[in-house]
Amino acid sequence: MAASRGIHVLCEKPIATTLEDARAIIDACEKNGVLLMTAFPMRFSAPLLEIKARLDHGDFGDVYCFNATNQGELPTKYRGWFVDPELAGGGAIMDHTVHLVDIMRWLTNSEVESMYARSNKIFHADEVEVETGALEMLTFENGVFATIDASWSRPQYWPTWGGLTFEMVTQRGAVIVDAFRQNLNVYRHDWQRSNWAYWGSDMNQAMISDFADAIRGNRPPRVTGLDGLRALEATLAAYESTQTGETVSIKRT
Repeated sequence: MAASRGIHVLCEKPIATTLEDARAIIDACEKNGVLLMTAFPMRFSAPLLEIKARLDHGDFGDVYCFNATNQGELPTKYRGWFVDPELAGGGAIMDHTVHLVDIMRWLTNSEVESMYARSNKIFHADEVEVETGALEMLTFENGVFATIDASWSRPQYWPTWGGLTFEMVTQRGAVIVDAFRQNLNVYRHDWQRSNWAYWGSDMNQAMISDFADAIRGNRPPRVTGLDGLRALEATLAAYESTQTGETVSIKRT
């Protein structure tokens, strides 16, 4: 509807819950000549931008593998639809996999070739119908392999709603990244717990600024609708793998 009225689109992740819907979104924006950006704010995280720049400069040599985590709180406290399998398309896998798949595609300049995944409901088993934890193993077309620990394992009083870390093993050593470490620990009596105060970069604002700049400059955004589609392909392959127990080859759409 927005595209048909000439309105540029910044779409939350995942871009859709099905590949058919994702492709329809991309086609609609292309047909109407509007920009489409997938909301992957981690692409604008200062630590990750530093890693990308040094990779492209050749400082690390070849990338061999990733060991990654994306963990957060059970989102029912804020968004009831988030744990509705019909509306959200799944649980922790759908919520967290797309971020890390996009980061790894961006850093390696390669596409996911295959996915193997296992999931469970050890966390919050009596509260939701969807999976709340998963371990995924990915192989990329260039031979890089990775693991992703995706879960809603953080307690409700955790200082931030989510988190993202990865260890990247390269030709010249291992690089450890924590995208949410630009903070101070704050303790207050009225909270009766610690909280985080961010002092560093604002990746969400940087993402929105890039979207606005792309509109003003009539250029593609730094994250596209196709990036959203590629991340969704791998994520849906994870669901297929949990159902079949087999490694799933990614089918490009």
